[in-house]
Amino acid sequence: MRGGGLVLSGCTPAVADYPAGARLPLRVIDDYEFVWMLRGRAVFVTPGWSAPLVPGSVVLIPPGFVHGIDWDPARPSRHGYVHFGFMDVPVAEPVFAPMTSDNPIAGLCAYLLAGGPVEETVRFLVSVVLAEPVLEPVSGPLAAAVSFLRSVWAELPLRRVTVVELAAAATVTRGYLNRVFQAEFGVSVAPRWNGCGVRGRRRCCCAPI
Repeated sequence: MRGGGLVLSGCTPAVADYPAGARLPLRVIDDYEFVWMLRGRAVFVTPGWSAPLVPGSVVLIPPGFVHGIDWDPARPSRHGYVHFGFMDVPVAEPVFAPMTSDNPIAGLCAYLLAGGPVEETVRFLVSVVLAEPVLEPVSGPLAAAVSFLRSVWAELPLRRVTVVELAAAATVTRGYLNRVFQAEFGVSVAPRWNGCGVRGRRRCCCAPI
């Protein structure tokens, strides 16, 4: 399927188990892949460098990049993964991103394995992993609204959030929240927040508070 600059490559999100000491030899894939550890540790290996893979982070592997994985030498390991094809802004190097309380990456990965809508979830996950950090912190009424959104998306990453809910969380009127949100993020709270305001979502999820 094609939409929003992303094409699924026929791979359903899945979980893979490896015995202790297993190795994935150096390889090149022809699509993008997200990999995140669920149990155990591993080492992401390239011809020139290596990096740890541990629970609590995700790596975006681009097509054409030579890499392998050395799975946990001491115990069995488990990881989640999903493949997809084209992106609007291609990346040439692997991108590592932590799963923290300041972003919805953990919830999105769990949502994929729970059978959530794959294309929309992967598109949102890409936008968060590749998000540029926000220089100014979110403060005032927006801090409460952002905190509420993070808690909602940690459980249901793609749930529609109403302006009424946001205003209630921020203890302000809907009109005031909309004006502040417009000034901070450059988009209105609704309807763009639940529709085409992916940039606003991404900035809000990654903004420090």
